[in-house]
Order: sequence, then C-alpha cells, then structure tokens
Amino acid sequence: MRHLFKALAYSWGGLLVLLKEAAFRQELVMLLAALSAVCWRRGFSALGAALPWGLLVLITEALNTGIEKTVDLCTRERHPLAKAAKDAASFACGTAILAFALVCAREFFF
Repeated sequence: MRHLFKALAYSWGGLLVLLKEAAFRQELVMLLAALSAVCWRRGFSALGAALPWGLLVLITEALNTGIEKTVDLCTRERHPLAKAAKDAASFACGTAILAFALVCAREFFF
C-alpha cells in the first residue's frame, strides 16, 4: 500500500507541474469544451467514444512536457538532436489532438 500512496503522490506532483504549462491548460480547456459539446448534442453515451481520445491528448502532452524538460536539463545549446526530440514529441501532441478532433466531429455531426 505504501508504494501505491507514493505513486499517487508522484502523479499529483506531475499534475501540478503540468498545470503550470500553458499548452496543457489550453488542451484541458479544449477537452472539457469539446466533451461538453458532444454530450450536449448526443448525450452521455457519446462520452464513451470521445473521452479516451481526450485523455490521450493529455497523456501525450504530459510525455511531451517530460521530453522537453529532459532535453532542457541535458543541454541549453541549440542542437539538431534536441530539436528533433522536441519536434517529434510536439508532432505526437498534434496527432493526438487531430484524432480527438476527428472523433468529436464524428460524434457531434453524425
């Protein structure tokens, strides 16, 4: 049980770090607005289709933030590998957002 409580404390700390990130806050607001619109239009049954994709956006942003902070810790110089790591993580976020938007559009309009 002690391990579980430590893991929860680490997760809480991670959430507090993410809430300081503008991109995470924007994505969280986007997620809540989109899910609200889908539920308003189609009811709570549509939530089951859209919510996992919204959570994927938040998960991807958390990993992106971790990658960015790790790269920044390793080097402050502009290095092509550092840029490649950050760009790849950013692409993952963009792809997750696109997937979420497509699912929400399907649930909202069809």
